[in-house]
Amino acid sequence: MKLRRIFILVFIIGTVVTLNIFKQNDDSILVAANISKITLDKSTLSINVGSTLKLTASTEPSNMQSSLIWVSSNKSVVVVDSSGNVKGVSGGSAYVIVADRNNYSTRAVCKVVVNAPVTNTTTNENKTNNNNTNNNTTPKTTPTPNNNQNVTTTKKVTSEDLIKSLEKMSQTARNDYKRGKKWKYSNSNASGTYEKAVQNGNRRTNCAQYVSWALIDIGILEPGQKFYKKSSNTIKYKNSDTKTRMRNSFKYINGNGKKMNTLISEGKLKPGDIVLWYSHQHTNVYAGNRKWYDAGRWSANKGSTGFSTFGPVSISRLNGEWKIWKILRLK
Repeated sequence: MKLRRIFILVFIIGTVVTLNIFKQNDDSILVAANISKITLDKSTLSINVGSTLKLTASTEPSNMQSSLIWVSSNKSVVVVDSSGNVKGVSGGSAYVIVADRNNYSTRAVCKVVVNAPVTNTTTNENKTNNNNTNNNTTPKTTPTPNNNQNVTTTKKVTSEDLIKSLEKMSQTARNDYKRGKKWKYSNSNASGTYEKAVQNGNRRTNCAQYVSWALIDIGILEPGQKFYKKSSNTIKYKNSDTKTRMRNSFKYINGNGKKMNTLISEGKLKPGDIVLWYSHQHTNVYAGNRKWYDAGRWSANKGSTGFSTFGPVSISRLNGEWKIWKILRLK
């Protein structure tokens, strides 16, 4: 009987010790799952159209590469894959961002300058004796051979992509708010891209800037480009290229001064639609379920100290009294 009691006691002690070991290992795993810092081997990169170079990211704790996500601020200029391989698509500049997929505010940024193909301005008269007798003096570019074209992502940008970009920024605003780093409403001195705003700690935005940043993120606009709706029921574009890009990417649908609930019941308001409001200088995006992605002065989550989120949020004046002038829907 005595021996049996000793055996049971030893068994119980062994079980407790085993459980404690597993608990310690579990705790270490939980701690390791949070990336505290990401560092890139380069802060700037110069690359030719069609060429590919690799960026290497290191994390603290180390060996957390599987938790990283790589994105480009402008896929029409540069693309990046899940391993940090950067490819030049067209001449210009963009930002490659690597972030913790569980906390987008933990990130590192590299500015990428893509060199356009060399312009051929040779005027060899002996080459004019061919079937093409056109004397057009516009320089022609020499295409760069590309033996790896399938690396470049050419998928159509969708309303879902726009919502994902807006949500990504809203998640960062929520995380920043919890840490006391609050985003403020401002009509001036905002950064040209969302990534640049985060990198510089310039947490200022407004309704149209927020939407424009998302359009830059999904490759419709160039960094620094933006648009906004004026109270006079006209649209102000940063420049002619901004207008061209918007017109080529969106259907401009008349809201006919109808309210949100009416357009929803008619099936004319869909998630991902950019909404311009009748007689108000306001721009936002419909998130679905009568909620909005909104960084405007009327947002329900813009307190006196800053935004607690950019959405999705229900805004009573938009859902009730305000009327819709235009709907911009991705083609």
